[in-house]
Amino acid sequence: MQSMRPSAELELPSELHGGDLKGLFGSLGLSASRIAGNRWSIHAATPAGRHYELITSRTLSGARLRVPQFDILTKFLDVLPHYRRSPTVEAQMQQLRSAAGNPDADLVTRLRHFQAELMLVDVGDSAALAERCFDLLGLAVRENTEIPLFPDRSAHLISTSEVLRLRVKLPSILLRLAQDPQLINELRTGTVNVEQDGLTFQSAEEQIRSLVLSGSFLGPLMGSLLPCMWGFPISRPQSAIVFGFGRAVPSVTSMSRGMLQLLPETGQSVDPGRPQFAPVATREAVDWWVLRLNQLFTYLTDPATFVDSGGLYAPHEQQHWMLTVDQILRLTTSLQMSVRDPVGQRATAFTLLGSFSDRLLGSKVNLKKLFTLAYAREQFEFVKRSMPAPASEILLPAAQRALDALEEVQAGFFIAHQRNARTVTIHQADGQAKTINLQDAAARLMVLHRNATHGYGGLRTSEDKRIAAELEERLLAQHNGKIPNDIALLPYLYLLVAMSDPDTVRGRIADHVGSL
Repeated sequence: MQSMRPSAELELPSELHGGDLKGLFGSLGLSASRIAGNRWSIHAATPAGRHYELITSRTLSGARLRVPQFDILTKFLDVLPHYRRSPTVEAQMQQLRSAAGNPDADLVTRLRHFQAELMLVDVGDSAALAERCFDLLGLAVRENTEIPLFPDRSAHLISTSEVLRLRVKLPSILLRLAQDPQLINELRTGTVNVEQDGLTFQSAEEQIRSLVLSGSFLGPLMGSLLPCMWGFPISRPQSAIVFGFGRAVPSVTSMSRGMLQLLPETGQSVDPGRPQFAPVATREAVDWWVLRLNQLFTYLTDPATFVDSGGLYAPHEQQHWMLTVDQILRLTTSLQMSVRDPVGQRATAFTLLGSFSDRLLGSKVNLKKLFTLAYAREQFEFVKRSMPAPASEILLPAAQRALDALEEVQAGFFIAHQRNARTVTIHQADGQAKTINLQDAAARLMVLHRNATHGYGGLRTSEDKRIAAELEERLLAQHNGKIPNDIALLPYLYLLVAMSDPDTVRGRIADHVGSL
């Protein structure tokens, strides 16, 4: 016998949405049945037995596509709302046009111009403009040669659906009604005071918008090869056009940093080299990322994922998890972009690892486990199996660098290495010795560094804390202090893990909320 679909129970005033609650749920892509009165049972709808495609990808031009398909932009690109551009925006656009029109303008200046124009262009003019940008990449040649710089370039369209844009609003509706009971009477009497922006339900509006709009969910994908780049996005409110270079190119050169070169580096820079990938890798990486995002958004926006122990919908919990995922995606992007600030990059990574140990990867995966080389390798292999081999050529080099960094931390225990030992021997204050294998010692050391947000040492207010502090200070004494910059890429690996295993992550969330 087939089990019933999990559902969430909630109560909404009948006056909402003009009295058409069934229509409201339908617009959110939710299946709803009335229990009694204003109580409903809801879950994500599955038309024809399948979930909605909340985010999709289409290749416009590139490997294995004989005829470019830029014309589909007029069908699938989102229509911008009508608004008057501010004088500031107009001035900036004119400045970009002028710079790009200069015969001596470099490629980056011209691409920035196309990027700005495509962000604001009318749908009817989008295909021709996107094709011109694609052709510009084709005209670029290697310095002092006639050899094309981007012979394997590609273009892709990523679109989010109207259902996704609306569905993320459900928690805001419940939260406003709970925090402003007067609104229910105003709905009944038709006296709701809607502000100038027209949004009645705005709980965490900006953060939620950044999760499903503005293309922020593409950040970790686009930054996967930093300090090299494999392409760039052009974001609109509900879609993004991604141009792939077909090869890795340096993101920062000595000439492009300007006055920043006069500031001291905050850490030792290491060139990770320039990854090589097949022409089809760009499409495979984009498609894999969008497929996994669609799975993530499917359970993250399904109210049935957020049901408490009484079977009731928990809007606060859904909002918390959407905000958490948005924060993880944006911080990962910030981490990737901090290629010239290893100290800040590591601090961001330590913050992110807390989100994985406390939330996405479950309570059994503590910080020490995240820093354990064997566990990280196991997760790397799991992710590698989850994606096509060409996609891994773009998505996995950074994760491999994180593994290499964890192994390098072990090499910093100089006493053990000078004595050809495979363990670290800690000599305690009471004269006893404690032996720890190198992998465990490295993991403990990294937890120590991560927990030193307010400084090293700390108060020893109990016997347990005193013993722990003694172990920590002796670990520090046996290590040379060299922490590879690429240790900061560990959160990116664990983001790939979470995206590769949507059913398990959904189950963790449901179990957590169900225990409340």
